[in-house]
Amino acid sequence: MMSSYPFVRAHQRIHKRLLLHFWRATLVLVGSAVSLSGRATYASSGALCQGQSDIGQLRRNDSLASHWLGNNRAVVETTRCPGTDRWDVVAESYGATPLIARLAKGLVEEVGIRPGESVVDLGTGTGLALLAAAQVPDAGPGVGVDRSLRMLQVAKERAAGIDSRGWVRADAGQLPFGDASFDVAVAASVWQFLGYSTAALAEWRRVLRPGGRLGLSVPGPDSSASLPVDLRAKYFSRLAPSVQDDLAARASAPMPDLVETVTAVGFSQATVTIRSWVDTLASAEDWWAIQWTHAVRFFLQGLDADSLELLKAEALERLECSATGEIVVTTKVLYCTAQR
Repeated sequence: MMSSYPFVRAHQRIHKRLLLHFWRATLVLVGSAVSLSGRATYASSGALCQGQSDIGQLRRNDSLASHWLGNNRAVVETTRCPGTDRWDVVAESYGATPLIARLAKGLVEEVGIRPGESVVDLGTGTGLALLAAAQVPDAGPGVGVDRSLRMLQVAKERAAGIDSRGWVRADAGQLPFGDASFDVAVAASVWQFLGYSTAALAEWRRVLRPGGRLGLSVPGPDSSASLPVDLRAKYFSRLAPSVQDDLAARASAPMPDLVETVTAVGFSQATVTIRSWVDTLASAEDWWAIQWTHAVRFFLQGLDADSLELLKAEALERLECSATGEIVVTTKVLYCTAQR
């Protein structure tokens, strides 16, 4: 189902007014691409390996590494150790359900990747968008960037047998690639975790060749696939103080106008569409289980047992049921595409 963007803009303005008073208390979880110190790591068809400040020390026999990293600027250095990223805990389950996996596939469809084009997947996670891009006939090479080591390991496992995919552990807002390196850049459900950063958009534009294309997606309004925002705000005060401080520090502003924002950093021909899917789940417990497979988990695990049960009961009470007793779930996503 498709909808014109002006209606989305109006919806956004209404929600901004309604939610602004508690926005800072609303959970805006940091995703796999948020700017944090994290040593860059490159993963090829072999084992994952730590990147060095001197890119020349990366493995010389890896064609993908030498193609994109060999003569480019230094990889962002950090002291963060492998396995310490918060997204590591959901790596095994992330994208395991169609409700999540197809959102990245939809982005690949919207940006229209052509045969032979090179692709960088920003905040790749478990490689959902990059693997979807690999299904394009005569697909060109691609590289996925993420800060979660375990996410990249899972992505590499899922990409077994696809030689043209590479994996780099780095910050998606500070890319270790030279200017004009790729034909297409995709960011599936990532930009909101970067606080809708214009600096990140400018960085993504930098690595695109002239005429290259950006595709990004963010959650749309009124989706029932995830825990409602107002419930997160309601139960925020029940989180442990340390968790409250952490989430408040990571909070972000409301979503800006997508077309205006990407245009302001130099992109052209920006368009936005909204796509929606309606699914049925066998039970409310199935819906609840999905909440633990993505970013909402970081909120849920900060609650004590009693608060978690209260939140669960309230959330399940809101779910829509079909005439046959199944749970009806609507997922909405905004897709923005633009040209460098």
